[in-house]
Order: sequence, then C-alpha cells, then structure tokens
Amino acid sequence: MEPCYEDHPVNPWDGKWTRQRGYFTAYDVRARIYRGVFAGACGVTYGHHQVWQFMDTSRHPAVNPGDTIIPWKTAAVSEAATELQFLRSLMLSRPYGNRVSANEMIRSSKGSTYKDLVYATRDRSGSYAMIYIPQLQPVTVDVSAISGKRKQAWWYDPRSGRATPIKISGRSVIRFTPPESGADWVLVIDDAGKNFAPPGKSS
Repeated sequence: MEPCYEDHPVNPWDGKWTRQRGYFTAYDVRARIYRGVFAGACGVTYGHHQVWQFMDTSRHPAVNPGDTIIPWKTAAVSEAATELQFLRSLMLSRPYGNRVSANEMIRSSKGSTYKDLVYATRDRSGSYAMIYIPQLQPVTVDVSAISGKRKQAWWYDPRSGRATPIKISGRSVIRFTPPESGADWVLVIDDAGKNFAPPGKSS
C-alpha cells in the first residue's frame, strides 16, 4: 500500500548513509506499485521524499536529506509522480473488478527478489492478462488462460503510457522479448474478440 518513496535515501536511519546506498528512483517506485496492484491491491500510495515534508529549507531543515535536496514544488512533477497516471489508465482500460493473480501463466523464471520478480494478473473470465516485467529479459507465457481463439498482445510502456501491438503465433505457450528501450515493461494479452482499445486508452 505504501512502497518506497521516490528520491528517498536508501536506509538512512543508521546515520551512515552514503551516496553508494543511493536513492529510490522512479524505476524502484514503478517496480513496486505495478507488482502490488497486479497482486490484487486496488490502489497504491505514491510518495516523494521532498513532498511529504514540503521541503523548504528556508523554513525547516530537511529530514533524512541524503545529499540531494530539491524544493517540493519541483518534486511534485518528478518522474514517477507524472508516471502514475499511466498505471491508472492501464488498469481502467480493461474490466477491473474481476481481476485475479495469475502467476501460473508465467512458464519462465518468475524471479525471487524486488529486482527481478515478474508478476501477472488477469481477468477471471480470461478476457485479458497483464504481466509486469521488471528487467529486459524474455518471459515465456502460457496464453491458454486467455479466452478466444485469437489473441492480441501489446507492449505497454509504464514511462509514457504508449502501447505497441505485437504479432503473436497461435501457440499456447509463447516467448516474449521486451523492447530494448527502458528498464521495465508491461505485457498485455487480450482476447482479440473482445475488441478492447489499446492498453491505457478508454474504449
């Protein structure tokens, strides 16, 4: 419900923070919120480290500042803050209230850590599935859980909200290789007979 905050120093509470530990990035935020929603959450709390404390050092010192301090008004339009709309648009572009976890569709490695965990959700009736892929690694998917004889697949870019159609075969198990641009992607697979609009677009 409340994953890492964008631009928050990683583990600063021991007083030994260094830049080597770094900050939580927009990618770190996306990786957690997409998997959380795909696992069944109906929403997510986004936070930016400079916004929650309304960073204004002319009034108050920063809390856990690391070595990067930006005004909260600048942080309010930071990368992940402007990308969350694309998660909302994606989820509402498909039937929403009947989603279930669907990791059984993934036939390749599902990963095991916050860095590589692949996660899937689908409509209970099988009209669509969505798979969050956190790294540029191929994923093998059993598409037989999707209804209809014909499937339509898409790459959905969580950074821009753009969807690109994919030509796929009629096999029940298909290997998908994400585009080389960007760090993470969402694979959307539809029952083509449902004539859904592209992911992220209203029907």
